[in-house]
Amino acid sequence: MPSLYPSLRLQLFYFAAICWLLALYSSIALAQSGSNSPPGYAIVTSATIHNSSTQLQAFLDHKTQRGYASYIFDENDWGGSGLSGNAAAEALRNFLKVAQPQYNIKY
Repeated sequence: MPSLYPSLRLQLFYFAAICWLLALYSSIALAQSGSNSPPGYAIVTSATIHNSSTQLQAFLDHKTQRGYASYIFDENDWGGSGLSGNAAAEALRNFLKVAQPQYNIKY
């Protein structure tokens, strides 16, 4: 039976990259807009990690303390449950386009 570990490691890397890019774009857009509202910081992860992580809430609290309006989203939020590959990527892109104005996330 093939191991799921490499797949999980790739997913974690993918989600971490998205979080980093969203934080970067949020900071740049806020600086350019001169807005007084805090930038949104979206953490996109799997429901398994969201429910079992012992460090995710501490990371979210840290970002909130740094001035971000912080949110955690999993596949149940962005419609990716049961999807993979291009279908999951498309669902995530569509979710972020809708979430952008609602949560002040710069996509």
